[in-house]
Parts: sequence; C-alpha cells; structure tokens
Amino acid sequence: MQSTIKNVSGPLAVALAGLLAGTAQAAIPAVSASFYISGASAARAIPPAIATELCDPAVNDRADYIDNATSINYRINVCTLKNDTSVPTSIRGLKVAFYSRSQGGTLFGIRPVAVPQPIKFIDGSTCPADDGNPATEQLCPTLTADADYAAPDGVGDGKVPDFGLSDEEPVFGCEVAKENGPVQCTAAELAALKTAKVTAAPVYQLPWTIQAGQQLGAELGGNISSVVLAGIFAGNYQSVADIKAAMGIAPLAGDDTEGLKVCRRTNTSGTQAGHAHVWLGSSYCGSATKVANFVDASYSANNAANGFPLNYSVVENSSSSNVENCVIAAADQGRSIGINSLENAPKPGAVDLKIDGIAPNQQTAAVGAYRWYAESTLNSNSDVINNVVSLNALIRADLTARATTTQRSQFRTLFLNNVRNPAKIVASGLNGINALPNFAVPTDPFNPATPVGWTTKGVGSGGSNCKNPLPVFP
Repeated sequence: MQSTIKNVSGPLAVALAGLLAGTAQAAIPAVSASFYISGASAARAIPPAIATELCDPAVNDRADYIDNATSINYRINVCTLKNDTSVPTSIRGLKVAFYSRSQGGTLFGIRPVAVPQPIKFIDGSTCPADDGNPATEQLCPTLTADADYAAPDGVGDGKVPDFGLSDEEPVFGCEVAKENGPVQCTAAELAALKTAKVTAAPVYQLPWTIQAGQQLGAELGGNISSVVLAGIFAGNYQSVADIKAAMGIAPLAGDDTEGLKVCRRTNTSGTQAGHAHVWLGSSYCGSATKVANFVDASYSANNAANGFPLNYSVVENSSSSNVENCVIAAADQGRSIGINSLENAPKPGAVDLKIDGIAPNQQTAAVGAYRWYAESTLNSNSDVINNVVSLNALIRADLTARATTTQRSQFRTLFLNNVRNPAKIVASGLNGINALPNFAVPTDPFNPATPVGWTTKGVGSGGSNCKNPLPVFP
C-alpha cells in the first residue's frame, strides 16, 4: 500500500479541534497490544512492511502516523491483524500498534534493549484520531520523553523497546564507533550484550552504498574508487578537483575551489561504524594500526586556516533520511557525497555510485563481487540484565497496552520469519539478501525474485562483521 500524507496542522490544532467538538484530545485508536521497535534506520522499512502484509484487508482499519513529511524517523502503524495462520495465535485478529524509531540508528537498537532503558517514540496520545482513510499517513510530531520513570504516570513517559534493529553485530557497532568518536556503549552495556539473555538474531545481509549528488555522480562517470573513498573519509581530500585528479578525471574550471560536502552519520549509527571500519580500518577488527579516524564535523570548522576550500564541509546526520537530504540539497549536488545503505534508495537529486566499477545491488552482493555489506540483527532481551529491574516489570511501568511476554515472543518469531524469507523480502520492498549458512539455499544463476546470497560474513554462525565475505561458490 502506497500511503499519502494527510495534512494535519499539529498537536495544538488537534487539541483545539477536540475542545470545539466538546470531546477529549484525540489519540491513536485503542489497541489490544503495542510493540516498540527501535534502531537501525537502514531497516526502517521493516515494521511498516510487516504491518502492510499482516493487516486484515477485510477489516480495513489501518491508521498510520509519521513524525515528519520529508524526513521520517518515527512511525506508528495501527491495524487489526489477520485472523489466520499467517499470524501467531497470541496476536491473531487483535488490533495492534507498531511503534518504530530510526532516529539515532543502530545504537538505539542495542543499548535500550541490553540494559532496559526508556527512549523516545511518538507520543500516541497527542496524535489525531484515525481519519478513516487507510491510504493516508497523518503527521504526529510530538515525541515522548527520553526517560520519565521517577513517577511512571503515563504522561510523557519514554518507552522501553521490545526489540532493537541493528545494522551490525551489536558489539561491533559499539567497539568500532568508539574508535571514531565518543564512547557509545558503557562497560555495563557491553557486558550485557555478551550475556545469553540478550539475543542478536541475524536478520539479513545489508549492502551499503555511496551516494553522491546527481551532478557530481555524472562528472565521476557514476563510479568511484575504494582508494579515493578512503581518502575522502580520512579527510585527505577536500575539493572536487582532488578526487578527480586521484581518479584520472580532468577537473572542470572551479573544481579546485569547490569544496566537498561529506554527509556522514553520527557515531550512534551502525552504518557509520561499518563504513569507518571498511574504509579506515579498526584495531577492534584485528588491524595492527588504524589508517585514520573517520572525518567528523569539526574537521571543516576552520577551512581558511587549514588551506581548504571555504565551502568544504562535513555534516553529521542523525538518520538515513537526513543523509539523503544532505546529499540532495540543490546547491550542493555538484560536490556532495555520503554514506547510506541499499535499503535507502537515493532521493531525486542523488545517485548510488559504483565502487571500483561494481554496482551496489542484491546480485553483486550475493555473489561476493560487491564486498561492502553487513549482517543486520534483531536484538531482544529475555530477563534481568546487570541488576537492572526485570525487562517485563519495566515495560509494564509504561501503563499502556504493552504486549505480553507471549505476544512479544511470538512477534519476534513472526518478525524473523518475514525477513528471513527471500520472497517476502522482495514482496515487502526491502533490499536485503538472505545468505548462507543461515536461511535459504542460493540459486544458480541468481534469482532477483528470491534474493539469496552465496556469501556471508557468518555473524549468525559465530562470525563477525569484521570478516570479509566468504569466497564465491564455484
């Protein structure tokens, strides 16, 4: 279902409308169970895709909410689930709400789960009521507090995630991120991730991409070399002329003073951690020495003194949506370049670049020709971690229609069954691939209708995203 945006003025207008009508302030429809999913913005399409597949078309009561019309980081999807064998018994035929968050990225799919911690989601009590049109998305920008558990009264309380999505093996995301910026995971959180009670179930392989402004992409012939990328992300190249010279492309007039615009993620992002390792090395992954730190926003703070082009800039973005918007800014399409994932297609004004002549797509990743990918994970917590109150008790403190332990367990199985099924990956509009030895048998030749990889980094089998892909099958 392709949704359109419903024009809603905001919480104040909604509250005023309710007063004029003589009714209480609107809210999302009442549900029997709510699920909270946080983390990787690379996988932000999964919760609404699952809702689309499992909502009952006979009931036709879908209601969708987003925080922003142009840069969506938070969602609520509400509907009655099918009453058949495609849905687990504990939630079959129930009206449910899926709350999802991609703001901040992978680390928010790890830490709040490992050490149960309330974080922001859309505050459903401030949203407009169901508009009766399942094809629209209504705007609801008001978020809960990060944490309001001194007195959990149901007002502004943050929510503990039931599940967390990660672009990476969780410990990899924590360790590599801290090498290239502030420490993101505490010792207690890292210890929690290594216990049996926190499960990082592999989901699918996720190819990463390099996106460039449309004009810059055309001038580079749609391709960039891995050596040049390492130079850009280490801060060794600051102008368009620099990277063209390194690639043997004749610069155009003005390229020497046209500063690059590098659109990166924050260090809470698994995509950022992965790119930092891929291009610059990581001592955590066994390198004797790292090449360099991944360039951060402060590197372009004093361009004149450093002899850089005055408009050279490094922009840190808290979500994939913001990276996309950074790359496509109309005035910057001749100089912008950024990191993202195949899950997030370029917006108009940007293109995915080939790397060393290899296009980023499911097939090239599946056969190991395109080496830049990671294995995403679904993280969950079964009980007490590091003397923190039991996850079940903390969730109950939300005073909302939280899912029961059985419902969460069965939803986790449902989630994994959906994204481990190659045909459902395609049907849901996702761009990941399944990979041996985890979920399915590869086809020869590759079949885009059932994208199964011949290579894997083996995270789900005791491997690590530090590993290179296994050799292509003969």
